[in-house]
Amino acid sequence: MPNRSVVVDTNTRQLCSYHPDRLTLEFYNNGAATVFFSQDPQNVAAQGLPLAPGASVSMASIEGDEPYMAYHAVAASGSNDVRVYEGYGPLKVKEA
Repeated sequence: MPNRSVVVDTNTRQLCSYHPDRLTLEFYNNGAATVFFSQDPQNVAAQGLPLAPGASVSMASIEGDEPYMAYHAVAASGSNDVRVYEGYGPLKVKEA
């Protein structure tokens, strides 16, 4: 399931589970409030990274990120639509 929408409110919710084959991961906050995300499900609002409304974040293994990890989120207020994109497949290197 590479694309989906996750409703994030003031209760911690998992955005994606651990998957060792995931090479890229993107979150887009399509909601009206700031959403915080973290690998650690504890204290997400206090220690997670903020994602403002209309903002996105991308992670790629090739860049040294950890898109294969599980991520959790919580919203500052309300119910917010967070779009999740997961990329899988063999890593292809462009030849010069």
